[in-house]
Amino acid sequence: METNTITYLARFIYRIRYKLFLGSIITCLLTIYFTRFLPKTYTVSTSIYTGIVSGGSINAETSMNWNETNNAFENIIQLIRSKKTLEQVSLHLLAQDLTYGDLTQDTRYISSENYKNLLKYTKDLTPLVDRNSVEKTFQNLNYHLQDSPDNLIYRILSSERPFYSFHALNKISARRLGTSDMLEIVYESSDPGITYNTIKLLLEELLKGYENIRFGASHDVIKYFEEQIKLIQKKLRSQEDSLMNFSTRHRIINYTDQTKHLAELNKDYENRYQETLLAYTGSLNLLQKLEKQLDIKTLLTQENEGFIKTLDEISSLNSKITELETFTTTSGDVNTELLEYKRQLKAAEEKIAKISINMDVYKYTKEGLKVEEMVQEWLRAFVQNKKAEAEVKTMQQLRDKIDEEIFRFSPLGPSLKRQEREIGISEETYKELLHGLSLARLKQKNIEVTSTTLDVTVPPTYPIFPNATKRLLYIIAAFIGSIVFIMGFYFLIELLDRTLRDAERAERFSKGKVLGVFPNKGSLKYRGFNRVCQRQVIQYTCNSLQDLLVKNKINIFNFVSIDPKQGKSYIINEINEHWEDLGFKVKSISYEQDFNTTSPDYIYATSILNITSIPKDIDILLVEYPDLKNHQFPAPLLTEAIVNLVIIDANQAWKDCDQHAFNQLITKAKNSKTFLYLNKAEREAVEEYTGQLPPYTLGRRLIYKLFHFELSGRTSLDVNE
Repeated sequence: METNTITYLARFIYRIRYKLFLGSIITCLLTIYFTRFLPKTYTVSTSIYTGIVSGGSINAETSMNWNETNNAFENIIQLIRSKKTLEQVSLHLLAQDLTYGDLTQDTRYISSENYKNLLKYTKDLTPLVDRNSVEKTFQNLNYHLQDSPDNLIYRILSSERPFYSFHALNKISARRLGTSDMLEIVYESSDPGITYNTIKLLLEELLKGYENIRFGASHDVIKYFEEQIKLIQKKLRSQEDSLMNFSTRHRIINYTDQTKHLAELNKDYENRYQETLLAYTGSLNLLQKLEKQLDIKTLLTQENEGFIKTLDEISSLNSKITELETFTTTSGDVNTELLEYKRQLKAAEEKIAKISINMDVYKYTKEGLKVEEMVQEWLRAFVQNKKAEAEVKTMQQLRDKIDEEIFRFSPLGPSLKRQEREIGISEETYKELLHGLSLARLKQKNIEVTSTTLDVTVPPTYPIFPNATKRLLYIIAAFIGSIVFIMGFYFLIELLDRTLRDAERAERFSKGKVLGVFPNKGSLKYRGFNRVCQRQVIQYTCNSLQDLLVKNKINIFNFVSIDPKQGKSYIINEINEHWEDLGFKVKSISYEQDFNTTSPDYIYATSILNITSIPKDIDILLVEYPDLKNHQFPAPLLTEAIVNLVIIDANQAWKDCDQHAFNQLITKAKNSKTFLYLNKAEREAVEEYTGQLPPYTLGRRLIYKLFHFELSGRTSLDVNE
């Protein structure tokens, strides 16, 4: 910042010093008066350990990042500020104060004064108050609460009343302590009991709400999985029972093995049936051929009925043996019944052999062949044929049984597969539900380990002493505010004000040059120095003009003004006296006495010497002209002067009309010098030209040096120096 700017600001402040001082003092006194009865306030705080950052975890690889940590803390803070939490706190607090309030004395819950104020707007709630049970009162209030403008409880909560409204409870402050796991809750109000109980009730609601939020979702998930597992267990049990009944009803032990065994049995059957059929056909052909050669059967039938019975027995035994051999698939097992049948068959064959040997009557056939040999051959063919016939018959019966089993098993497969598939789907669903239940329980346990429950590390305490009032702060703020306001107000005026006041502003507004500044009459304490100061100023002015004097010539100095009554005559007299004291021959004339500004001679004058009687031997002529606004100025009268001094009151504003008149004067003066000369200025404006004016007291010297940034110079203590 430039030195001129600093100087300007310093002088600006010095100029309004009395306004600043008086304004700030009055403002402070008013603040002191109006802050006499500031209400007392009480503060209650508590700290909660959350365990969000340093809490453990079941999964060692799980860690919370910065965003998750901030989000967790923000969730708790928003839970504290939530409408539901504040509503429950407000209802509990209202029920507590209505129940335990006392009109005659303060209680730990509410002061008597606040209880009186509470009763004024809760008269309609009296029927809901149970003086013996605060819980009953709370239930009544909670039951009658409705979101309606007509509801008194809702109006209390939604209003701006102290203590119980959302507006009041929103002043509860909750913040995280640095980067720790601690959360601090602070509340301040004008009632110690209400302040303490508000924090206490808030903690209760917070812990309850936080528990519901943390475990509510996991409890619901676990409950869902448990219910679904019960349903799928019931369904799976029903499906398994249905499959068991189906298997029992259709005699199914293992469908795959049974069908495989049935397919193998069918394959073996086909092979054996073909072999049996071939054996039967071959034995039948052989038997028919032998019977053509020998009608033995008829003879044997006629000869021995025992022989026929034995043949039937052999046929029956062959059928049984064939059937048993067909259905016996395990080679390692010994079938005693089959062995018994084979033994009986062997005995029957031996018996029929003996019978055929004993037949001596038919030893030869008609062709001369031995009957014994033919009988033996026929017997073997007959036994083989009967055996093959029995096997064919048995195989046909077996075919029916196999076909019956195939027909029975064929439709069972899809039904069995469908039921097994449904059971498989149910089993997979059951496994997935068990897995989901395990994950949900693991997550719930992880929540318990990581965040645990909120622990109150610093419980709230009942405040005994009120907080220190902010009265001093208000006074200081009022003092500073008043200074800022006054400075701002006058600075705004300074920006808008066009009063000349000093040389710098006069030159800035008029675009002209200021030759000097004449002082105004000072205050009472400086009145004795007025004459000394004026002489010092006139001396400076004359010194400035003296360099322009020309020897052996009448040096004309014109004194004009834009407006009338600007003090031209007084300044001319002072200059006249000073130059006469110096030995100059000085003559001063005035338009009021020495020439007529309305005459044609004045209008057409080419020199002031032509219209006035001026001695030829004078050195200096001081001419006072009328104001520029109401009179005309012949240009020759301006150009003949060494200097044209425009006297102007420093306490008036520089207007556009002044600028026009001044510009016109400069134009007419041409090469003649034209200066402004401020009259009735303050001492500080005069001292810019003359230096420090008397009196030279120590205080004024210090101020003068400070204004001119003479900061390191020595200040003499001798005021008369």
